[in-house]
Amino acid sequence: MSSNAASRRPVAMVVCAAVGLSLFAVPEAAIAQLSVKVQTDTHQVHIGDPIQLRLRVTPLEPQQQVLFPPDFDDPWPDHVLTSRLVSPSSPPGEAVYDLRLYETGEAELRGLNIDVVDGGDTLSLQTASIRIDVLAVREEGEQDLRMIKPPWAIAGGIPVWLVAMLAALLAVTIAWIVYRKMQGRTPAVIPKPVIPTDYRREFSRIEAMGLLERGAVKLYYTHLSEILRGFLEDHTEVDALERTTEEIDLDLQAHEHVDESMQQDVIGFLGDCDLVKFARAEPDLPQAKRMPDRGRQIIDDVEQIVAAAQARLETPDAVEQAA
Repeated sequence: MSSNAASRRPVAMVVCAAVGLSLFAVPEAAIAQLSVKVQTDTHQVHIGDPIQLRLRVTPLEPQQQVLFPPDFDDPWPDHVLTSRLVSPSSPPGEAVYDLRLYETGEAELRGLNIDVVDGGDTLSLQTASIRIDVLAVREEGEQDLRMIKPPWAIAGGIPVWLVAMLAALLAVTIAWIVYRKMQGRTPAVIPKPVIPTDYRREFSRIEAMGLLERGAVKLYYTHLSEILRGFLEDHTEVDALERTTEEIDLDLQAHEHVDESMQQDVIGFLGDCDLVKFARAEPDLPQAKRMPDRGRQIIDDVEQIVAAAQARLETPDAVEQAA
């Protein structure tokens, strides 16, 4: 890159991704034709500077609708922020995002999943990964990228090697002083906080996506099932994400803190989701809209049961028996 460039020169990076299948059979012609492309207007940027990220699904049939998310903060690291830019002139099947990275170095952002509603089915398209080189912040007033400068000389005839030696000696002296002051101190290790998932908020997020109004009923029920399964795994130690509803039912029956009523509520919720996902059931709209409320009520009941069980374990008699 030239050292006198006045601004960043955009470099397009286009990555075509393979198309993924949904849980249901979809015509092979539709899968073969659809593809998703991801473009960025540069592959090298300073930390925090905006990057334009463009997604385009082609060729898109009139009955197909692309469900572009408002951002991609969940699948990417915390230092990567995105927000969708609304443009009335954007053609169908295209979305533009503002992408910003807040960590220097070469960043590899993994592929994105884009859902396409085709009638009663949902296709899942996936892009390839994106590579961005993030540079340090420019100094105030600096327009050009910092480059290696040619050798310089000091006026007055002072040898450059002498100046370099004195600078090295000064750096060693400062490092020795700092080392002596820090000797004996153990640096505090601050663990990265683990933010627990707010499953009630997750139900509300799916509720606000408008999937039912757009005809994506199976995708709606799939998300609801995944949220409740994740909650059960976090709060009851039941391996719910990788097991069938029948297997979860057996685990809940054997769980020491989950009663029969709670077990029936959980399995009833997951069973209703399975009917839509696997048996192509078509629930009426009022019943579908009540599903997030059912999920939040199950969360409240399970948390109360677990909290009561924990309180019993912490009583003086229980502590004495454990000892």
